[in-house]
Amino acid sequence: MLLALLAFPMLIGVIYALDLGDSSDDTETETDDDPLEDMPEQPTPETTVEMAPADDAYEGTDEGEEILGTMGGEEIVANGGDDLVQGYGGNDTISLGTGNDWAHAGSGDDYVEGNGGDDVIYGGKGDDTVEGGYGNDYLFLGEGNDYSGISSGDPNMLGSQYLETGDDYISGGDGDDIILDRLGSNTLAGDDGNDIINGVDGDDDTPDVLLGGAGNDLIFTDDGDRVTGGTGADTIEQSYVSGDDPIVVTDFNASEDTLNIYVQDLTDAEVTADAVETSDGVTLLINGEPVSIIQGVTIADLASSDIYYITSA
Repeated sequence: MLLALLAFPMLIGVIYALDLGDSSDDTETETDDDPLEDMPEQPTPETTVEMAPADDAYEGTDEGEEILGTMGGEEIVANGGDDLVQGYGGNDTISLGTGNDWAHAGSGDDYVEGNGGDDVIYGGKGDDTVEGGYGNDYLFLGEGNDYSGISSGDPNMLGSQYLETGDDYISGGDGDDIILDRLGSNTLAGDDGNDIINGVDGDDDTPDVLLGGAGNDLIFTDDGDRVTGGTGADTIEQSYVSGDDPIVVTDFNASEDTLNIYVQDLTDAEVTADAVETSDGVTLLINGEPVSIIQGVTIADLASSDIYYITSA
């Protein structure tokens, strides 16, 4: 049965619907580990630095410090050691150092960068930009319309050249967030709001876990990623190159969600699309290779859903 075609603006090439077959196969799935299991403990520095209300900047030492900001905006550079930074109010700029640091940016529209080490960063209230940098980082963006992985805060994330390394955990919190983390095996959680989440890195050795949460989310994914859209009408944009590991979609809602599969380097004439029903759900195939595993559904469930292959010509 053919799916109904959907007009998709700003695409060059061929869009065609999936011909759902009537075969079956078996696929095993893996269970997920707790992404917060290895989160570093909050440091307890011996030295405490309390900034005065008149201070607008502080640069730390090579030792671990607890740095307490003010209710106004300030610039804090932590430097070496395992630091604990409290931004409090105002629009703060916080640059962590090479240690395993913690930062609480507080209220205000803050900019926080983790740099080296395995960092834990809480954006707090306000429209924050939070960058993890090197290391395995844990970023909690908090309330507001936040950005992560976009150094300028530019919502045109597909044009961003900013790269985060390490296996990171990023939680968007409330608000319409933009989360981009291209390198490493990352867990990106949009939480509440209409979020944009980009886990595309082109590396099948570093699959990501992408969690949309509540809201109408736009999720970019590629080889081996695991996607849970959550509630709301979500759009999943999958980049596929022959030989990629299939993505896994755990909660596709055939009446609300859309899956667009961008087939790289193949023309319409070179693509044969198929689908098989398995004990785990439905596996979508291109030229006999598994592309997407849609869990918890049958072929009949997908008969009226929005799943499209998009080729270059």
